[in-house]
Amino acid sequence: MERIVQRILLIFFALSLVLFGAGYYRTRLMRDVNGPTIRMEETSIMLSVQDPEEAILRGMEAHDGKDGDVSASLVIQSMSNFVEKGWRQVTVAAFDSDNNVTKATRDVRYSDYVSPRFSIRTPLVFAVGEKESTIIRAVQAQDCLDGDLSASITVELEDREGWLDSSSAGETRLVYTVINSAGDVASLPVTVQICDYRDTLAASALLSSNLVYLPRGTDFEPRSYFVGVMKNEEQIPFDGMVVQMFSTVDSSKPGVYEVRFTVTDTEEETVTTRCLYVIVE
Repeated sequence: MERIVQRILLIFFALSLVLFGAGYYRTRLMRDVNGPTIRMEETSIMLSVQDPEEAILRGMEAHDGKDGDVSASLVIQSMSNFVEKGWRQVTVAAFDSDNNVTKATRDVRYSDYVSPRFSIRTPLVFAVGEKESTIIRAVQAQDCLDGDLSASITVELEDREGWLDSSSAGETRLVYTVINSAGDVASLPVTVQICDYRDTLAASALLSSNLVYLPRGTDFEPRSYFVGVMKNEEQIPFDGMVVQMFSTVDSSKPGVYEVRFTVTDTEEETVTTRCLYVIVE
């Protein structure tokens, strides 16, 4: 009797294996293993930085042999850093109901892209002992792709030796740098002045801007940015004071230039300098 039961169990087990194997191979044979086909009107598309990200999919379709139109499954999988300024490659994927995936690459060019731009909130003149964080936050950055990048700005000495020391008066050359999500790097070399507190309140040039962007070849008149003279944080008449301007700007060559406005107050026996930075693009 025991042997009969064992044989029945063996036969049942063997039949189970046969049925499982048949079902497994039938499923594999019936399963769709071919991914969708992605079609696009153009392999390269021109967009504005103001366009929504979904615009990258414009003119693209996906079709599957089993599911038909699966264009709704199209997604942006990844975007490369810029191959050249304003030109990047985007990988797009499409899915079918069997989770088969097909990928395609499309070039995206931005018609109105510009690199991240800096702005300087206040003249880069600080009292001895000022916190380094205050000096760093004096410069801000905006990007046409990512918006406000001020929190991502890094600062280092221009000669890359030593560190920023605000404990004593003097001038220090710093470089502010920021990188956007497309890998575009913008740098701004500047002169930071560390002064005695009394000197920060002395008569100095009042400028309409601390930083301007200038298209290459554009006429530049630095005196148009001179508004007047400030003293004790108030604008005052500057009769009797000597105001001089020193400019290195060459609008025919891209680069970062410095225009210095020097105010000599003969009554107070002080000489102060304020800088206007000009970036020729």
